[in-house]
Amino acid sequence: MLNTFGARMRFYRGFRKHEIHQVSTTCGSGWVINMKSITFLKLLFIVILIGMLIVTIKASLYENVFKVGRILNEPWVIATLWDAYCGFLTFYVWVVYKETKWWARILWFVMIMSLGNIAMAVYMLIQLFRLPVNATMKDLLLRKGN
Repeated sequence: MLNTFGARMRFYRGFRKHEIHQVSTTCGSGWVINMKSITFLKLLFIVILIGMLIVTIKASLYENVFKVGRILNEPWVIATLWDAYCGFLTFYVWVVYKETKWWARILWFVMIMSLGNIAMAVYMLIQLFRLPVNATMKDLLLRKGN
């Protein structure tokens, strides 16, 4: 579908067709995030943050985290922790790329490794709420100025 701003093609790759479009203009191309997908991502990470806070608080009220040492010898607990921390490190690699200041990188490392998905949801919400209305996927995923 051609318009005065360039060719617009819809891609379905796991997203509803109204959420993400690839736009090609004379200035370049990028994934445009419309307001519906920004709102969806904000809601998703708000739900993740609230859910993680609820289960963490409930678990903390039930039992002290430092008194659960007896279960750390269970193979599935070890596998689950390895899986979680590999995911945290994977996310952190992106944070290192996004953040240009060393103190921010260290702060987010400590936050992600100690709070896990709570810190990751907070980081994503900060990134999403900083996006301008006409943001592209590049604006979300790449460093400022790229």
